[in-house]
Amino acid sequence: GASAELGREFSTVVYYHEGKPRWNEVLRVLVPVELYQQVHLRFTFKHRSRNEAKEKLGPAPWALAYLKLVNESNGTTVKDGYHDLLVYKIEKKFDLSNPTYLDLPSLKTNQTGHHKHKLLQYNNSLSLITKDVLCVHTTLCSTKLTQNLGLLSLLKWRSEPDNLKHNLSVFAKEVKAAEVVKFLPDVLDALFSI
Repeated sequence: GASAELGREFSTVVYYHEGKPRWNEVLRVLVPVELYQQVHLRFTFKHRSRNEAKEKLGPAPWALAYLKLVNESNGTTVKDGYHDLLVYKIEKKFDLSNPTYLDLPSLKTNQTGHHKHKLLQYNNSLSLITKDVLCVHTTLCSTKLTQNLGLLSLLKWRSEPDNLKHNLSVFAKEVKAAEVVKFLPDVLDALFSI
């Protein structure tokens, strides 16, 4: 949970015959700002057999879901709130250290069309479980990363100097005072540099 010592993974449990489990776990993820663009959260689902002799290496994952922390289309961090993550069934030969699953859609809103099949095959190792989603709630606590596109466009004005007038207009219209105060030194540096 949130008060536990830092680690690379967190495990929780769901009991047998629980059809719609709710964890209500709070996890705090500390990511250095310079690595934030590359990081994602991966959730793996494992089945624990009552027969421990079957599990010599521990329970093998049977499904996964993931959430990228940065919106690739505009560079902002994932919005605060609830996110329905797609769940993929893992075939036995899938290597979890191979990040090819990052090419697949992760959010239910990214999925197009309605599927009447329970499994939708994506590649030889992963199949979308169309009836299941993993719902997670995120909250960003940072003075270096923003979810606001107007603020981000101002802070990165040097990368698009031709759009400066437009970016200043977006900043003036869309950025709330609380967001400006949170990033005040960076905002003032950008404004004085312009």
